[in-house]
Amino acid sequence: MIGFARRAGKLVVGYDAVRRGLEDGSLQRAYLASDLSKKTAENIRYFCDMNGLEAIDAPFTMDEVAWMINKRVGVLGITDRHMDKQLLALSRRLHPTETEE
Repeated sequence: MIGFARRAGKLVVGYDAVRRGLEDGSLQRAYLASDLSKKTAENIRYFCDMNGLEAIDAPFTMDEVAWMINKRVGVLGITDRHMDKQLLALSRRLHPTETEE
């Protein structure tokens, strides 16, 4: 799904680009790699909260993202609502939270 979103031009990658997307309202939500630093995750969650958006703990690592899109990043965003719903469903299926079980 991430590779498909990238090819479609609907994927925003990296801290700065995702932060801008959160602030300008172009993103649906942010996805955080499982091995992202705590400080970076806290910063992105702050910007999500400030803009009324959700940050998802994604079921992939930065190395897995690098394998999918040839760029090692830990913060991703999707601009397309339908692609975002698909990635959200996949993330929740692979990494359910205690409240969803």
